Amino acid sequence: MSEALGCDPRPGGNRRSSESEPVITSFSDELRRFRRHQGLSQQSLGRRAGLSTEAISLLERGLRTPRVTTLRLLADALRLRDDERDALLATVTSRVPPECLLPRYGDALIGRDEDLSQLVRLLQPEAPRLITLTGPGGVGKTRLAVAGAQAAKGRFAAGVRWLVAAESSGVPDLVAALARAVGSAGSDSVDAVSSSIGDAALLLVIDGADANLGVVAAVADQLLAGTSAVTIVVTSRQRLRVSGEVLVAVPPLALPRLAPDGSPLDLDDSPATRLFRARASLPGQADRDGDPPSFDDTAAIARICHQVDGLPLALEAAAAQTTVWAITELANTLSASLSVLVTGADADRRLADIIIGDSFPSLSEAEQTMLARLSVYADRFTQADVCALAGAEASPSESSVTLSLLVAKSLVVREDDIDGDATFRLLRVIREFAKEQLADQHGCRVVGHRFARHIGALAAQASYGMTGRGICTSASTLDSHARDLEQALSWSVQHDQDTALTLVGAQWRWWQLRGHYRSGRAAAATALDSGRRRPAALRAPAYSVAGFLALLQSDYEGAQTLVQHGLDLYPSSPDTSGHRWSLALLGSIAQERGDYIVSAQLHQQSLVLATRADDPLGTAAQLGSLCQVAWLRGHLAEAEDYGQRALELASELGDQLTVATALTDLGTTARYRGDLTGADVLLNHGLELSRRIGFREGVAWSLHQLGVVDRLSGNTSSAEARQAVSLAEHLALGNRWRMTSVLDEQAALAVEADDPNGANRQLTRADQLRREINVPVPRVEVAGRDQTLARVRALLGSTYRASSLTSLAVSTG
Repeated sequence: MSEALGCDPRPGGNRRSSESEPVITSFSDELRRFRRHQGLSQQSLGRRAGLSTEAISLLERGLRTPRVTTLRLLADALRLRDDERDALLATVTSRVPPECLLPRYGDALIGRDEDLSQLVRLLQPEAPRLITLTGPGGVGKTRLAVAGAQAAKGRFAAGVRWLVAAESSGVPDLVAALARAVGSAGSDSVDAVSSSIGDAALLLVIDGADANLGVVAAVADQLLAGTSAVTIVVTSRQRLRVSGEVLVAVPPLALPRLAPDGSPLDLDDSPATRLFRARASLPGQADRDGDPPSFDDTAAIARICHQVDGLPLALEAAAAQTTVWAITELANTLSASLSVLVTGADADRRLADIIIGDSFPSLSEAEQTMLARLSVYADRFTQADVCALAGAEASPSESSVTLSLLVAKSLVVREDDIDGDATFRLLRVIREFAKEQLADQHGCRVVGHRFARHIGALAAQASYGMTGRGICTSASTLDSHARDLEQALSWSVQHDQDTALTLVGAQWRWWQLRGHYRSGRAAAATALDSGRRRPAALRAPAYSVAGFLALLQSDYEGAQTLVQHGLDLYPSSPDTSGHRWSLALLGSIAQERGDYIVSAQLHQQSLVLATRADDPLGTAAQLGSLCQVAWLRGHLAEAEDYGQRALELASELGDQLTVATALTDLGTTARYRGDLTGADVLLNHGLELSRRIGFREGVAWSLHQLGVVDRLSGNTSSAEARQAVSLAEHLALGNRWRMTSVLDEQAALAVEADDPNGANRQLTRADQLRREINVPVPRVEVAGRDQTLARVRALLGSTYRASSLTSLAVSTG
């Protein structure tokens, strides 16, 4: 199947040259004219050219087709100028059937500069002689092959010929098409065609070889053995496996870079976005008013490019939908499914059917089964992941062989990770098609069960590493399986509630680290709802996780209820880690609510239990929590003692998350003691470690505290920048308790900038947030906030009351 994008790759369709076409007569006339002009007889010309008089006679009567070598001999004998040589050659090449000429396109090739340069470098006569462009359907192999052949045709004296493999049902058909293309119609074997080609360099492009892979391989092998004049370029989803074959993998178009929230990191065009914009009907295009797309549209285009994996055919199909959908609407629609993408002359075939549907029946049963099963993986997977789905039905070696066949057929993409380990994935359009096949297969539920259990085991193993020096590796493992974790949980909620609850318990520290408070809490709630009749030992940790995430979102009522449910479900013995964690969570809830005495008592109780149970991780965590309670109360010496003990123990254990938190707490304690230099050192170390391990809350809070140090040190520009980033990050995380402190600090900065109205607006926003979550100003921050408020009142004077009311109205609106 041809993969040319945007037009019919066969000019003239299936039209064939007629035997009555006057092309040979034209050559005969030209040859006769040149001979007579020089006063040569047929015999004299024959002697000069090294040809018989009979051969010259047959050529002039149009009874023989000249080879390229014969043309050269005649042109030399006739001593023709370059323009005369070209004219004589044109009379012969013009007789090539139109379907054997390269397709012509009405648009430029987009985003393939490097790929095209690589191909053109390879297209040299005799080295290499067989180049196969491989890649999934719709990736643009045909367009690249045509562009490369056009760019390199000057290197091939006999020109370029084009064949479509799908139009040949067997070797005889392909040989006949090849014979017509090289001007030896009637030749019935590859050897005969090879003999007719001569020694002039010829470039042959065979498109869509996977439609008749064995036929193309057999003909190409014989042709390369029969003549050294031919170089062959093949487009195929898989290699021919012919001696001397050079593979050129054609990847999807490069994608725009995205931030974690899905927004484009810059507005520079990527190849994928350029192709989409060139084909889409976009408001603001140059043919309208010349304005570039809006930022929202740019972000939506970036999402679309990622949703279709940069596959050119899919990009064009998506671009065609812009006559119906607005860009943002289209991006939202495609995020759910690619089923709206259709292509073909009548736009009546689904994209998935074009790209894979025609080839799926040709796969073996093992290949079909594996491809369907692999659709459960939303992201990359490894060979171990593949084996997990096979269970006892196939050995690891059998699974490996089947996987390698799917990779060879461009149905599975291999992408090595940063450590060089092999990982694999399905393009989304292939995955959605494969998922439909899985739904039709027997044992679909068995596969879902294996998948969920496998992902649950992977998450459980990674969760152990989250408490040590391997936190980055463990977190990266969960990052790479983020969507798989979602799918496993979604499946388990319906079919295996025990696994769903286990998945919640395995992910809580990763959710905390990456700031997935909202999605994690929703997942925990769903698992708890579906598993409400499951054993208490499974439900209790999930309640604690849900309560912990509610706390991080400053939902104290919800957190209190959830944690208490978990505490009630744990065994009555206080020696369990779950019991200790529940007490600690209740202490943290009391801490943010300002109940410092209750908070300290609960953390002390948890600390004693952790020490008694010989739980060093729990001990370090509670020392850190007691440090926070102490500095919030203004008990700075006590805070420093707890913080140092937490830091020392966590460092011994390699618990980098607790180390980062302890450094930030100690830095905060130091700045309240007035030690700005010590605070700067500690906070910067905490910030660096938080960034290294990807601890979003740690980064945001460290920036806030460093911003305070900057203001107190007189560096207001740095302070303003840091507070702005901190506020934005806390807003994204949903931590409203810490947002109030950042807003108060921004008010202090506004006062420093002689902007009392701005300061008053920030104070009002902070007050409103505190009312919403029902918390007081932390005791240690009261004096600083009162000072800011006093300065605002002094600067605004009699207008303070009106300004406050106005600020409240604006913030409410």
